[in-house]
Amino acid sequence: MSGDNKSKLPVKVAVIDSDSAMATITSKLLKVMGIPNVDIFLEADPGYAAIGDGTYDAAFIDWKLKGTASGLALLSRLRRQSKFVYLPVIVTSGVVKREDLRILQDYQCTRVMEKPLKQREVVAELTTIMDESRWYAANERQITHALNAASMDAGIALKAIENILSGAPNSAPFSMIAAKHLMNNNFLKESLELYNKALAKDPTFLPAYNGKAKVLTKMGKFKPALEVLKDAQKLSPQNIERLSLMGEIEISLKHPEQAVENFRKALGIDAKDVRAKVGLAVSEGMSKVVALQTSNANEDMSVAKMINNLGVNLARQGQYEKASKYYLMSFAFVATQDLQTRVSFNLGLGFKKW
Repeated sequence: MSGDNKSKLPVKVAVIDSDSAMATITSKLLKVMGIPNVDIFLEADPGYAAIGDGTYDAAFIDWKLKGTASGLALLSRLRRQSKFVYLPVIVTSGVVKREDLRILQDYQCTRVMEKPLKQREVVAELTTIMDESRWYAANERQITHALNAASMDAGIALKAIENILSGAPNSAPFSMIAAKHLMNNNFLKESLELYNKALAKDPTFLPAYNGKAKVLTKMGKFKPALEVLKDAQKLSPQNIERLSLMGEIEISLKHPEQAVENFRKALGIDAKDVRAKVGLAVSEGMSKVVALQTSNANEDMSVAKMINNLGVNLARQGQYEKASKYYLMSFAFVATQDLQTRVSFNLGLGFKKW
């Protein structure tokens, strides 16, 4: 192996594979390639917990994991945490199916490789996604700096982003980073513009669908957001984040049966997904939530606001323990700093009175 390639390889890798013999073969292959630290995990939960300490540079995950969770569930857990969005992951499988490839298009820095692994191919794929991961990290910092310089001026922010995009070798993934940060800074119109441009160029570009739906949801446009997600589902039906988001929107639209269906599908992929578990509990008790909410009966509400309102009503009845539990549940869905502050205040007050 050339010195250049070796310098681009990770230093510490997690191999998560229920087949101990195959995991050992993969570990030996990686060590022969020059990777000094390789740890083996035979189940998803121990592997996920180990990766959580942030010391691993990459992971090899078997698609057909046995036990606590599937390879898809583990990958979804990682990608839903901001610190692991760009973690290089190679998904290994005995048989690579077309539907498996489709769900992987939802995620950056991810490749699928068919077993048995071949050293030359592993080196090529691993160095490529390591470079990709570093590229994302560097350019995300660049976008953050541009937005910080723009302060609260949406026009200046978008212009700064467009200047960066004009010089990007691959504008599609770069625009997704930019759109996400614009949304987080509440530049919703500008964020939506970037997502729409990405989908106009490539209607099959899956990362743009979830982002666009999130922006529309923050705008209070629940029905258009749901339509966007339904379009994405036709392309890739196994994304847990998308299924949960659809469930949340159905709750906001007061469609409990549809919400239950989406949350159950998400839990069918990962039974331990906290957001889906909370969403299912809320949607199953939807009639009670709607009956107690204080807003206009025809008003579409975010899930977090709806649960928060239920907690407020319970607190007014003196049921502080139950109220506090609902405030805690609402944190799974809080999307804005303002609402987070309000729920935090209510939770503190509820605990105090309890």
